[in-house]
Amino acid sequence: MGIGLYVHIPFCLQQCSYCDFTTRLDDSSLHQPYVENLVKEIITRSKFVPNKQVDSLYFGGGTPSLLNPAQLDSIIQTFKKEGFLFSQDAECTIEINPGTISPQQLDQYQKIGINRFSLGAQTFNDKMLKKIGRLHSKSDTIESIELLNSNKLNYSFDLLFALPEQSSSELINDLDKIAEYLPPHISSYYLTIPESHKLQKNRAPEEEQLVMFDLLEETLKKLGYEQYEISNFARNKSYAKHNLSAWLGGYYWGIGVSAHSHLNLGGDDFRFWNPNTNSAWEKALKEQQIGNWQSPSLFEKLNLLDQTNDKVHTSLRLSRGLNIDAIDESLRKDLKDKIEQAKMADFLSLQNNHWVLTKKGRRLLNYVLEELFLS
Repeated sequence: MGIGLYVHIPFCLQQCSYCDFTTRLDDSSLHQPYVENLVKEIITRSKFVPNKQVDSLYFGGGTPSLLNPAQLDSIIQTFKKEGFLFSQDAECTIEINPGTISPQQLDQYQKIGINRFSLGAQTFNDKMLKKIGRLHSKSDTIESIELLNSNKLNYSFDLLFALPEQSSSELINDLDKIAEYLPPHISSYYLTIPESHKLQKNRAPEEEQLVMFDLLEETLKKLGYEQYEISNFARNKSYAKHNLSAWLGGYYWGIGVSAHSHLNLGGDDFRFWNPNTNSAWEKALKEQQIGNWQSPSLFEKLNLLDQTNDKVHTSLRLSRGLNIDAIDESLRKDLKDKIEQAKMADFLSLQNNHWVLTKKGRRLLNYVLEELFLS
């Protein structure tokens, strides 16, 4: 089994107030220096990556499509020069904003090996888009979808819901538009922000937000989508291979500012993360601190308890659920006791020897995971 590669591109045309990712306002003069630092990081750190068989590559951000295809290709070619072997069916994804791609760009992306696109649409409602600070419009989204569909390309559609002033009927309007175009994959996100956030104003009451959850799942199921992960839906098994591998416990290496990694080194599992400011990341590169991954603040070794909690967390997000037999015997009894309590509370049910979230459990996922946490 190969690994996933993640490349973080922080540049954005706007910085959305609800976004938790490390981003910065776009400045084209910074693109090439940033790419050169990415190349330096690949060359410096690649010798520490034990598995160089690649099953997926994901350009995330930010808005990675702000880089030109030649710059993206230089990153891909550096991976290859450093010994990374891309499998024949490797999934190579780039995040794009509606209204920012042309037929010529799509052609160039495909020529450098990009074969999947993640469209940050959020909603078809122009009023809602303006409310959450997005610069694109409904017509931009439709134009991009029609371009992707006409070229028969694999892509994902990002849908954000429970927005300020959004009602259930307005979510239905979004779902009706989705039904017209049937993207291969949908990633749906509930707007999660602090209570004090300005976007909390005029949101639907909790009861209606729960109705929105139901509408989303039921409508997409009728349209032929499989809810294979709590927030992700696919038609014809068009799963997001990069994310699915991570949810199944697969390893990945992330480069760029704030990028995270999960690798097995010398038989032990480690998590690594890069500094979350460009200046700190550049400083670490210059001092080659990133090269040896030895800064105590930037990595952690995962013990059996950590690995088990990770497995419970990611397995329950997936529709296939958690197989208790896959848990180490020393921790199985404690987990079984917690699972039994969750079952009695109607959070979990047993299906095909796997524990899966009930509808109630999906709505209270964070609480359920806290209750199952082993310490």
